[in-house]
Amino acid sequence: MELSTNQKIESIAKDFQDFSKECESSMNSFNERLQEICNSFNTNTTKIGKYDVDMDNKTCSCPHFQYRLKGTGKLCKHLKEAINNFASDENLYTRLYESNSDQNNMIKIGKYDVDVDNKTCSCPHFQYRLKGYNTLCKHLEQALRI
Repeated sequence: MELSTNQKIESIAKDFQDFSKECESSMNSFNERLQEICNSFNTNTTKIGKYDVDMDNKTCSCPHFQYRLKGTGKLCKHLKEAINNFASDENLYTRLYESNSDQNNMIKIGKYDVDVDNKTCSCPHFQYRLKGYNTLCKHLEQALRI
């Protein structure tokens, strides 16, 4: 039994509707995934070693942060390393320290620990020559520019 022209057209129209639904579903999935990717670029999240560091929320997935430092306002070594990696970002200091200005958080500049809040540095130049004279070493100056 052969189909009439109307039946053939109806069959093609149904096939086309099914195909367009599949395309729409695929496009929705693609759009959702693309949105997830775009959102990931909007966050200040980075990977330090095997841990995820979220600099906007000041969190790290390392156990030390999760079980000891979370909620204290202190930074784990991965957050500190992330700060050092993004030291050229001028707004970083404000984003990370503005809400924690009373916390004693140290960052690493080169191989020296710099405490921006208390304006101290572990470098020998600061420790033996500048400490107590209200003068900053080059590491403190660099940290304050961040």
